[in-house]
Amino acid sequence: MNLLAQLNAVCRRLARDESGVVFAFTVVVFLSLFVIACSVYGVGENIRQRIELQNAADAAAYSAGVVQADALSRVAAINKALAWTHVTMGRAVMDYDVDVWLEWTIKKFKERDQDVSMWVHQGNCPQYWVGYGSQGQVFINQSQMKSISTLENMWSGGSKRQKIKQTIDDSRKAIKDMNDMESKIVEKLKSHLEDVVQEVVSQNTGTPDANDFLYSIKAEDASGYFKTLDDEKRLLKFFDNPQTASQVFEDGVDVWFKLKNGNDGIQRDYEQQGSSLRAEWRWSGFRFQACNNNPCCVIQYYKGQVIGQDSDDIVTGEKAKNWGGHSQDYYETEKIKAQILTKDFFDRKGGIVVGVARKQANPLLFMLGNNSTPGMYGFFNPTATGGGTPYTWAAASSRAGYRDGGGDGEYWTKDSGNWIDGEKNLSQWDWDGELIPLPWLTDVQGVWNSSTWQKLDQKGAGGTSLGGQAGGSAPSGNFLH
Repeated sequence: MNLLAQLNAVCRRLARDESGVVFAFTVVVFLSLFVIACSVYGVGENIRQRIELQNAADAAAYSAGVVQADALSRVAAINKALAWTHVTMGRAVMDYDVDVWLEWTIKKFKERDQDVSMWVHQGNCPQYWVGYGSQGQVFINQSQMKSISTLENMWSGGSKRQKIKQTIDDSRKAIKDMNDMESKIVEKLKSHLEDVVQEVVSQNTGTPDANDFLYSIKAEDASGYFKTLDDEKRLLKFFDNPQTASQVFEDGVDVWFKLKNGNDGIQRDYEQQGSSLRAEWRWSGFRFQACNNNPCCVIQYYKGQVIGQDSDDIVTGEKAKNWGGHSQDYYETEKIKAQILTKDFFDRKGGIVVGVARKQANPLLFMLGNNSTPGMYGFFNPTATGGGTPYTWAAASSRAGYRDGGGDGEYWTKDSGNWIDGEKNLSQWDWDGELIPLPWLTDVQGVWNSSTWQKLDQKGAGGTSLGGQAGGSAPSGNFLH
């Protein structure tokens, strides 16, 4: 009883004693403030790193868009040069065709003239005449008579032939070089995009070890959104003052100087037409011999008839080409392989998606909640779930945009007004890189599952998905990082 009384007395005394209350409150408040401070630091550190990564991703994506825009601008500039060179070469080829045809017309006419003139040289009788009742006349293109002297004046006599051939040779080389240049631009574009993304990400990720970072670039091979132009009308509209083929090539175009069908590109060649580049003549000759005391007795009469294409008294451009043994290269233009964009460019094939991730060293990650659950702060959460190495990550997307009027700095990244099917498709070289919304190209799962994630210092070494690098599975839900 004494013990219970003493305990009771002690309890009543302690209940009345207020010493130590401040300490208890201090401990509670301190722990609360500590937890709040740690939470603020944990979230703030992740936000800071996330902002740095987002800046790096934006810079890399925009830089890649600028590289893509530069490539498209170069192709557009080359396309204009191809159009001009195509016209220059076409005119030279036509001059060459006509020049050879005139040469062989004159040559064949004089050979026939010489043959007839050697028939009879007897007495004072009339000996021969050539042409339609008038010596030295040639029927041109089945429409008009020309004297042989007129044709001789039209023919260069071979003095200009070498200059024409040199123009054709120079144009051919220029076209081949430009075709090759465009092909290389398209072929190497993806590699250039990968190079610039790696370089810009490296420059924007600060001083940590490169092994602390992962990056990804999703860009299709450029051949998937380019195609070779096969429409000469559109090619000729690449000029600042568009003209038709008949305006730039003049007489003979689409008659005997025709487009070749079924080839990958644009090319013109000589194609014989019955009434084009055609020269013909009829001839008559009389052979005389003295008979019955008549010194001018006709003993034989000759009359040439123009029958069929094999007649020696018909000279066509096709025959001139074969008779002369000329190189076939001078009878056709070099194939133009101007590159233009397809509709796929403005779909997903032409887009560029860049992801950047950094190994997370924040010791207070546990305070950020379940990082596999999307929500208001979901995009600040690290990637790893289930024990993998945690990474913080960000993504951005871009595409080259074209200038089509409008205000300064206005560039289009979609097929506005059927631009793809119009004459402006890669005939204008004013392009710039533009950041575009990520949903135009992919979603968060698409970035996560991309197989191109790799360490910053291991370009080209092969990669896996972000989950494969960091551990865990793709975020659920249709939300965006």
